[in-house]
Amino acid sequence: MNIIIYSLILKLLLSAFIPINADEAYYWVWSHHMQLSFFDHPPFVAWLFWLGHPLEDIGSTVRWPGILLAHGTLFVWYKILSPILSQTQLKWWLILSVVSPFLGMGAMFITPDIPLLFFWSLSTYFFIKVLDSPNALNFSLLGAGLGFSFLSKYHTVLFFPVGIGLFFYQQKIRLKWLKYILASIFTFFICSSPVWIWNLQNDFISFKFQLNHGLGANHWDAYWTIEYILGQFFIITPFVMYSIYKKDPSKKWPLWMISFALFPLLFFLYTSLKNKVEANWTSIAYPYIYALALYGSKNIKPIKWAVGFWISFFFILLIQLAFQPLKIPGEDFKTNEITKYSEVEKLLQTDELKRSLVFARTYQMASKLSFDLKKPIYKLKGLNRRDYFDELTQSIPHSDYILIAKKDDQLPDWAKVAGHTVERIESVDDLFEFRFIKIK
Repeated sequence: MNIIIYSLILKLLLSAFIPINADEAYYWVWSHHMQLSFFDHPPFVAWLFWLGHPLEDIGSTVRWPGILLAHGTLFVWYKILSPILSQTQLKWWLILSVVSPFLGMGAMFITPDIPLLFFWSLSTYFFIKVLDSPNALNFSLLGAGLGFSFLSKYHTVLFFPVGIGLFFYQQKIRLKWLKYILASIFTFFICSSPVWIWNLQNDFISFKFQLNHGLGANHWDAYWTIEYILGQFFIITPFVMYSIYKKDPSKKWPLWMISFALFPLLFFLYTSLKNKVEANWTSIAYPYIYALALYGSKNIKPIKWAVGFWISFFFILLIQLAFQPLKIPGEDFKTNEITKYSEVEKLLQTDELKRSLVFARTYQMASKLSFDLKKPIYKLKGLNRRDYFDELTQSIPHSDYILIAKKDDQLPDWAKVAGHTVERIESVDDLFEFRFIKIK
């Protein structure tokens, strides 16, 4: 438990100084326009940033509610694994987790994966309770956990085929369980009701967007699958894979542990044939994978190597974030986000421009500028991919404005029809320019 406490203190301190990234800023913007749910994701991540509002002027401490919840995930897994791992194995599971990308140091960045991992893990805890003791309370708590997980991210649906299959494989079907199952369905829908209500009011647009986002490509690009496989190899690490391979053959893994580890990996391997898979989408599998590596492990040394690898990786990453010693090409590279809009921000704070009406070209830019400058800046409606800003009336200007654009950007069709014309252009840096736009 000391590992959990000390790592929490370290993460709270580091996270206060590491700048908010563009995606986090986007969810922070949501928290200032609260709704039952949102176009891109369910609302729980916005609730976490809303809880951090009293802290938002103190560095990046607006993250702290999310970090506390992320650390709660470790405690849940401590409760799950305590009965089946030795104290040494449990200690190294915790150490590996607190330095890993999605459970540990990476959990300093607050995204929908933070509440997803917490409530998915809590649902696992209650699911094991259901397997051991199928009663109304355990079923109801399982449904509630999955409901809150669905309020975090739609990936929660992957829990259902695994959970249902395991339950009926390991238990004989009994009629009395029907009322327990109905209780779990009831608590699931009650706890996830904000998402269902919002989607009913908005033609299920969020569900459609996410389905298209994951499965909507019209062709297969081999790069998607190759990138996915290599990414998983890197994130899981050869050391953890070796530890799984070399387990004590006399020790049999719990079926739930294998199933919840493999199903997300195989599912997203399949979807990599349909569209690009983001690395964080498989984060729900890693707690189980680490448990597989330590359950029945005869040698902790590979786990120690994995821990050393991630400590070294994050040490280098922190240096890069703080001092940018390596000039890494690519504006979308995550460590470049810190300085990506620095010239734009400097100019927007000059006396000439600080009172101007300004619009951004993407939701990332609008959100990051809004957080850093502590004033609302909206994306111009219709530019780039559809997002939450396109649902806001504030994304349509009614007086002359400045658009922060790239050289190849075109005004959206509605703006051209409305008579918006570019009066002059001023270059900002190699990436961006200010377009001074007149409304007729």
